[in-house]
Order: sequence, then C-alpha cells, then structure tokens
Amino acid sequence: MHDNLQLESAPSGGAITRHDTSSATIARTPDPLFRTAGAVTRDVGVTDTLFADVSEFQPIVDDSYPYPVLSIRVSDGTYVDHNFAANYAWIRNALSSGKLVFGIVYTYVRPNWQDNANTVRSVIDANGGLHPRVALMLDVESGGNPPGDGSDWINALYWNLADYTGNRARIIGYGNTFDLDSMWQTKPYGLRIIIAAYGSNPDYPGKVAHQYTDGQGYGGGLPEGAPPFGNCDMDSADGLDPNQFAVACGIPTPPPGGITVPDPTSLQADISGVAIDGAPEPWRQVLARHPRNIGDIVDDPIRGPWNSVHNGQPFQGTYDAFEQQVTVAEQVAWVHTFSDGITRDSGDVQIELMEFAIQWRKANGLPTSAK
Repeated sequence: MHDNLQLESAPSGGAITRHDTSSATIARTPDPLFRTAGAVTRDVGVTDTLFADVSEFQPIVDDSYPYPVLSIRVSDGTYVDHNFAANYAWIRNALSSGKLVFGIVYTYVRPNWQDNANTVRSVIDANGGLHPRVALMLDVESGGNPPGDGSDWINALYWNLADYTGNRARIIGYGNTFDLDSMWQTKPYGLRIIIAAYGSNPDYPGKVAHQYTDGQGYGGGLPEGAPPFGNCDMDSADGLDPNQFAVACGIPTPPPGGITVPDPTSLQADISGVAIDGAPEPWRQVLARHPRNIGDIVDDPIRGPWNSVHNGQPFQGTYDAFEQQVTVAEQVAWVHTFSDGITRDSGDVQIELMEFAIQWRKANGLPTSAK
C-alpha cells in the first residue's frame, strides 16, 4: 500500500521493506494450512478473486471498476484519507446494488492506537456507518512506526475495532512477512492476513490473500491495475471465489432472496473447525491427549480471557458453544507425566483423588461418600 509515502521506510539498497522480488513470477503455492488432510487445495481452474487496494493517491472509484471486492483506506492513524468519503459512498451503493460482494476498509496502524481507533470509528460513522458487508483491515508496516514488537498497541487497536464490528473475524491484517514477524509477533487467534509480496507468493499462517503488485510490473501476467485507477496495488484471494473470500473475512454473504439454511459444506466446515476453504481455524485447536504442564494456559499470551460482542454490546465471557467447548476441552483432555514418572490423564487423576479421599475417610471413621 502506498500510504503516506514519505513515511515508508527504505532499508539499505533503497527497496521498500514490503517488496519481495526474489522471483520473477508469482508462484501459486497454497498456504501450508491448506495442506491438511481433507482440506481444499488449489487446482487448475479454481477461481481467484482479484481486487484493487486504493487510497487518496488514486482517483475516486466509479462504476467502471470491474471487480467484486474493493479495499479502500480510511486513515493513516488519525490522518483521514481525502478520498474516503467518496470511495465509501460508492462502496455502500455498490454493495446495495450487488455490484460488490463485500468491501474492505483499512487503516495504516499507529502507536496512538486509541486515537487511531476513534478516527476509524468516527469517520465511518460520519459517512453512513459500518456497512454489514464491510471488513476492517489493519495495515501493519514499519514505515514511520517505532522499531520492535508492537503487538501490545496493535492488538489493542484490533480488539477495539473488533468490538466496533461485533465480530472479530471482520478484522483482518495486512503486511509483508518481515513487518508482520517483527511488529506483530503475538497475533489474535484465527487472524486472516493479506500478505504483500511483489514477485513471489510466500506461505504465511492465516494467509487469505496476496497483494502481488504495486502496479509496477510484478503481476506475472495478472492485472497491474484496474479502472478507473490505472496502475495500482492489486490483490488476489487465491483459490477463493468472492463469496468464500467474504466468509473468510467474517462477512456471511446471503444468497439472492435472503438468508437461508447454511449449505451442507458450510455446516460441515463449521463443525469440523475449518474455514470454508478448508484451512483449520487456529482458535479451535485443542491439544487433546497431549502433554499438559503447569502454566501452559495461563502463561500463554494468546490465551487470555474470552469475551464477546452482541448487537454491538460487549459482554464478559462467551456465549458461543464452540468457544465453550474449546475452553472446557483444554481443562480435561490432557495427559501429564508426574514426579513419580507415571503419565496420567485427567480422568486418572480424578479417580486417584477419589480413592485417596475414600482411604482418608475410612481412616477417620467417616462414611466413604458425603452422599
């Protein structure tokens, strides 16, 4: 994203850090998360969803735009994009007419996260409010930002905007692999990310799309831009049609005629703990019957308290059955090798504790049960 270009950093050699030109062509390699048993993998003829990524450095969008998804900037921190109001009005109309399947609104993240969040919220609210088929994206880049791990302030912004959307799946990330690894070392469970890499298509956990060009010749045969913008940043959600891409970004796109009962594939994906594209949802992972040690949960920075948002109102705790199952399973589906060298599961531990209680009660002349 060419946002606030005077602030983007260029390391030695003059190349912008998010440029990756290690290959002359785009290698259409699926995300490694897609390579699990039963997962959907890329095949010849599978639809990719192409879309442009624009800001005030491009013309305002109009009806000549040909793709079903569009990404626009709302702000750089507290700086409001001059084209946002016009671009967002077009997106809202295009969503209502069906020309777009969904839209993405992004902010270039800054350490003053509260002011950054307030800017995003207030500017969107002043322009018709958050459309139900719009996802928000955090543009994580090193240009103009402090060095080192910014997970604390980036995650604070993430959770603030998750409360705003009412669904944390509607918050996605963006960046190159270097900035994402260095600036956002601790990411929320299940985060979907658009990876910027020009001239290559690297794997990355949670990857949902690939920004393959800035319009300067990295497309390898794919479009280097789109009307009415001319050459610009272009992205591809590899292997996903527009509706699948929308679902992956937390936007359940209803079919024509309104909401219906989910199709069997979607239901099976939800039950199986995978996204519609077959990629496992990280937050659904339980290390069942794996070794468990003291502190494995409470010392894990990404296993904090689970809260929820309903109708825009935050609540402590979770009402979601799958989230409840995960937390319960984490407590009971483990094994541990104790100091006597014997490996026990939680069921063994409960049985032994009861046997100990029975022996203690007998030794003290008490009934073996409190019943």
